[in-house]
Amino acid sequence: MWIALEADAPPDPEEEDNPFSEPSVARTSSRQSQSTDHSDAAFPVPRRKSSRSFIAQGNATFLTECSFEVAHDALIKHITDAEPYLVHWERLKRIDLSGKGIDSVARLKEFLPLIEQVDLNNNRISWLTGLPSTVLRLSIASNALTGLAAYNHIPRLQYLNISHNQVETFQLLNGLVNLRELHADYNCLTSLDGLESISLRVLTVRGNDIRNVDMRMTQWHDLEILDLSQNRICDIQGVDILQSLVTLNLDGNRLEYFSVLGSRLPALRALRLSDNRLTTLNVFGLDSLRTLYADNNKLSEVIGLEDCHTVHNLSLRNQSQKLYVRRNPLPTQFFCCPLPNLIYAELSSCQLATLPVLRQMMPHIMTLVLNWNHFRHLDFLADLRHLQRVVAVGCRVETLEMDPILGGLRELRELDLRMNTFTLGWYLPVKTEDDRKHRQQATTGGKTSEHDLQSSSITTPEDLDKKYRRGLPDELYVPRAMWRGLAMECCPTIDRLDGLDINDKERIKIRKLLVQLRQSGLVLDRPGESM
Repeated sequence: MWIALEADAPPDPEEEDNPFSEPSVARTSSRQSQSTDHSDAAFPVPRRKSSRSFIAQGNATFLTECSFEVAHDALIKHITDAEPYLVHWERLKRIDLSGKGIDSVARLKEFLPLIEQVDLNNNRISWLTGLPSTVLRLSIASNALTGLAAYNHIPRLQYLNISHNQVETFQLLNGLVNLRELHADYNCLTSLDGLESISLRVLTVRGNDIRNVDMRMTQWHDLEILDLSQNRICDIQGVDILQSLVTLNLDGNRLEYFSVLGSRLPALRALRLSDNRLTTLNVFGLDSLRTLYADNNKLSEVIGLEDCHTVHNLSLRNQSQKLYVRRNPLPTQFFCCPLPNLIYAELSSCQLATLPVLRQMMPHIMTLVLNWNHFRHLDFLADLRHLQRVVAVGCRVETLEMDPILGGLRELRELDLRMNTFTLGWYLPVKTEDDRKHRQQATTGGKTSEHDLQSSSITTPEDLDKKYRRGLPDELYVPRAMWRGLAMECCPTIDRLDGLDINDKERIKIRKLLVQLRQSGLVLDRPGESM
């Protein structure tokens, strides 16, 4: 039996000296190279060349490993900065890593295996891989999360804040069966799909792009707080199943009608429906309602308010349509039902012409704001013994019976009747918020200068009025002083009148002036005249 052993070929001196030459392939004896009849030059041994894909894969693996190492080192630095005096990280339960510029938490569970509460707000995180399964509370607002981020590796999560991200869907949250509080404000959400089976107690999705909400098939029987404000909701169904709901916020949507379908929500305390397109509001069955805000709508009908005996705060400002109290179906249901617990009511810019006697409807009212309506008198304020604040700017009031009306307001502390018929010219014009915005845009292009900020913070209403008052002619100055003096006599507890604080110096001066006016016969001994 003859076996030929092929010796290794001698190295080529040119290849040794050439740094760019490919390395020679070592040749070993094999059955395929038993013949020695042919030289290597005649039959060169094929050399294995690496493909482009093989090289790219190797580079990608290398870069990935480098990326993990960088993330590893960065996490160590950030944890050290957050807990510089803690030696045993593995025992840590809570950590704040907000605003650190973190890109990844890929290896966080290696350093903090028992962490329960993590704050990662204001970073650049787009994936949640690496969080330990022990996390109970996670706040990761203002990052780079999308709807593709997975949560199945943190099944014990109870609190989650993903506000100010780019999340488009809740579908990957459906496995978080222990989740009780979810904040997802200002994302890219278009629906609430994915949350139906989660027994939430708090849900806020303010400032998204949600159009329709249907809660009839959800498991939200324990939901207490629901914030759907600043979306584009035009249809909402299933509110009546939320028997534990305490607060419902639907401000800034496109609702034209709202009703709870006659179902009683025993726990509902606050309902906010401002800045919608409501023409009809049905609050029948809301026996525990304490706060109702429905400003900036088009209300022509409110149903069921007679059942809401616990309402404390009521605001229906700036309705686009006329809202009358008498000789209209609405007042019969709205103003004529007793509200014995009402303490605050704001009905500005509702185009109201009159009101019924309020002492019968809301005997405990403390604050009443009625700006920019069409009242010619304020007789409906008589005998409101608990009333402390009345603001009725620009209401066209022509006369005011001093003793019958103001004399019965025993606890009145503030009264503002500027820009009414009988007070015109006595004070500087009252500027609304819209007036300020228009003036600011016209003068500074919408920007507030540093000079304006300083002047507005230094100059008080009393300073401005002092300059204005000195320039008043006697035919305006004397009636104004007489009005302020009579108001102080009728309401001894008043300390702010027509937007100006009342000090002791003014009281003494006005009292002396009234004495002179009474001696001259311009003012009766008992203030019963009409202003």
